[in-house]
Amino acid sequence: MGEPESSRAVGLRTCAPHGTTVELDTTDVEQARAVVGRAYAPHTITVRGDPGRFRAVQASLSDGPVALDELRYGTECDVVATAPLDRVHCVVQPISGTVTVSGGRSSETLVPGRSVALDAELEFRMHWHDDAAISGIRIDRVAFDAAVADIVGDDPVPLPRFLLRCPASERDARLWQSGVQLLERSLRSAELRDAGPLWRAELHRHLVGVLLATHPTESRYPQATPGAVPRSAASRAVDYLHEHAGEPFSARAVARASGTSVRSMQEAFRRELGTSPLQMLIRIRLAKACAELRAGDPAVVTVADVASRWGFGNLGRFSRRFREEFGELPSDVLKNCPKGQL
Repeated sequence: MGEPESSRAVGLRTCAPHGTTVELDTTDVEQARAVVGRAYAPHTITVRGDPGRFRAVQASLSDGPVALDELRYGTECDVVATAPLDRVHCVVQPISGTVTVSGGRSSETLVPGRSVALDAELEFRMHWHDDAAISGIRIDRVAFDAAVADIVGDDPVPLPRFLLRCPASERDARLWQSGVQLLERSLRSAELRDAGPLWRAELHRHLVGVLLATHPTESRYPQATPGAVPRSAASRAVDYLHEHAGEPFSARAVARASGTSVRSMQEAFRRELGTSPLQMLIRIRLAKACAELRAGDPAVVTVADVASRWGFGNLGRFSRRFREEFGELPSDVLKNCPKGQL
């Protein structure tokens, strides 16, 4: 069976690329079990193939609550967790070869382009075929829960439990691949690694949103009926967004400032302003970036610096959105800065 269109390998490409920490490179099964277990969950490793080919290599790129790993064992192995992941949710996908992942009564055979989310409460089993290598994304469970609460609304109960199933469509698979590629670029690029806390917070939130949109969960959240909201709630929220535009977005913090719940605040934005709080914040940040460019010295200030400072990690998208908002490119705004105002 051919690989799907989205099967181009996503991962660290080599065992030790630039910016990558090699966490493990050993032919000792027990050392491999201990090191990989610290990153994921306690487990056993049983070598089924040629023991002479066993070589465990784990290389990682990390950024706070999110880490991207490449892991390989070099020969056919069974890896069986003896406890749940607990601290992290994990998404695994082969870079090469075939891996069968099981948990409870569910099982998925993965090739490049097929991924599954391993829930933090899952005790998984994995059968690695010869020459298999996986890309694994670990997301801290506490940070994940906080991001979900912001994305969905008020603290949801229960939080989603991932099912051991691949994305349901090729479109979902491609969407997840694009999220992984963005994460890898941001972790590998020195410029993006130094883009500041706004960019990183938005990147983590985006990754969680894409994960929820593409990988099946046990249940959906019940739709709450928004309560009566004073018409001033949206304006109070907008004032808060202006005052805190330089901080990572938190829907709950904005709702507290507006004196209402997250879902009621979102409804107020849709009803009164025809947009969402996050989209409003993006427009506010664009306006602040524009003001900074207009006041900047082209010999000192760069568009990339201003964009990253206001949470825009992709310069091309920033320029397009800027032009849509103001009718001119950010580079032109900076270039046309009157010398007299410097």
